Amino acid sequence: MRIGGYRVQTVLTSTFRLDGGAMFGSVPRVLWEKERAADEKNRIELATRSLYIEEAERPASNRPASLPPAAARPRRILVDAGNGDKFDAKGVEMFRVEARPIASWGVPVEELTDVFLTHLHFDHAGGMVRRDPGGALALNFPHAAVHLQKANWENARAPWDREKASYMKENIEPLAAAKLNLLDGEREILPGIRAGVANGHTRGLQWLLVGEGRGSIAYPADLIPTASHLHLPWIMGYDRCAETTFEEKRAFLRRAVEERWVVVFEHDPRIAAATVKVDDRGRFVLDEVVDL
Repeated sequence: MRIGGYRVQTVLTSTFRLDGGAMFGSVPRVLWEKERAADEKNRIELATRSLYIEEAERPASNRPASLPPAAARPRRILVDAGNGDKFDAKGVEMFRVEARPIASWGVPVEELTDVFLTHLHFDHAGGMVRRDPGGALALNFPHAAVHLQKANWENARAPWDREKASYMKENIEPLAAAKLNLLDGEREILPGIRAGVANGHTRGLQWLLVGEGRGSIAYPADLIPTASHLHLPWIMGYDRCAETTFEEKRAFLRRAVEERWVVVFEHDPRIAAATVKVDDRGRFVLDEVVDL
């Protein structure tokens, strides 16, 4: 899909499974299992779906003065990097991770200029780091600028006890050597690409908006991980504060409906993206599924 000066596509980097009860919090299984079938261990299938954004070639005279010299070539941007392939046998079995090799993603990862990380939980940042045959950890995209909220970087390096399992040191510590661009709140990161901030799931989660106004592409990450989470009360048990997530979701979805955003569902294994509407009962629901 083209929007503004960019070409945008989704990239499926892995599938995995998490506990259905944890994914839907206080929602009874008798309700959520109508939409998401669970296996014998109560796990539901999920995806890690990244976004690839490629900037169209642009004359030097039209290049914004705010961009550094390194940005002279078109930007090639990855949004989130999925689980990666560093799990040991126990982790693979626990989460049923099926990671796709980076070479099979179908995008020029060797030419990436930027990576936007919504946050540093393992299923979003694990693919930033690989383990070499000798066991050493190394960055997968060492030449790319890494854009991340400062609040999330600080949170990831000193997480509270309940989040420690999601902020894995093997994914966090190597990023100190990356070209980090730590952001402070909502702002335009690049021309036509804007970061919003949500704190209900974890402190300093950033969601992305590509384009301006009607028809923009929104990538809410774990604010709305699957299409099932369009229901406002369907909030993950993993979230730090359900009340905050509820209000952040409502504000996001009101804009999504009003401005006809294409919303990307990062963890939905079946529906990559869709527009959203309000039904006759006042609920946010899928409108048109979009091939992205």
